[in-house]
Amino acid sequence: MTDARLRAFASYVALGDSISIDKYPGLGLGAASLLCRNHDERFPEFAGRDLTTLNPGIVLTNLARDGATTHDVLRILDTELQGETPGPVLVTLTVGGNDFLGSLFRMGEDPASAIVERIDGLIPEIRSRLAPALILLATVYDPTDGVGDLWAEHQSHPMAETAFRSLNDGIRAIADRHSEVSVADVHAHFLGHGKHHEDPRNPHYRADDPSCWVKLRIEPNTRGGSEVRRVFWTSLSEWRPAR
Repeated sequence: MTDARLRAFASYVALGDSISIDKYPGLGLGAASLLCRNHDERFPEFAGRDLTTLNPGIVLTNLARDGATTHDVLRILDTELQGETPGPVLVTLTVGGNDFLGSLFRMGEDPASAIVERIDGLIPEIRSRLAPALILLATVYDPTDGVGDLWAEHQSHPMAETAFRSLNDGIRAIADRHSEVSVADVHAHFLGHGKHHEDPRNPHYRADDPSCWVKLRIEPNTRGGSEVRRVFWTSLSEWRPAR
């Protein structure tokens, strides 16, 4: 994306779950906060690479909430958004992980198709309310690095890998179907940086950087918040609007 297009946004609205908030990475260090305004001292690599630098006066409205599911996004948007949202509007959407964990790990169901259907249904509703120029739609990261042992230590869930693949393939397909949606592939970027990040036997082991990007089993830590932001920024930079 050229600088001219990056400079087009007047508002940024973050929707979804804890992947987009500051609670776990730290104040001002969540993915949405960093995308809007980088912490230059902590992350000098991104100095000058944030929405505020390119769009002075841009307003961030963070409506992402800890524990939110696909059922919560529109309710929060409708009840908590105050006043008009000047355009052009950028939206980031991180949702599906809590739906996924609740169904797969607690009830033993493969929820992928139902979650994808609900996320797909959110897109036109968000468009009708915010008329965004672009929605960055995140895939759902796997904090077990493909092992599937989130709820039972060292015991893989038999459906985890297949269900994660189905869920994220479905999310990528949503982005392919909508010209105003760009996928932010957080899932692919985070593999090797979850709870098995130090295990060289794991197929996703990153020998060049075996660092952990999650805390409390499922939440982004400070590095994780920045890395979600990295994926947002890459998706934003590579997006090409339909002609």
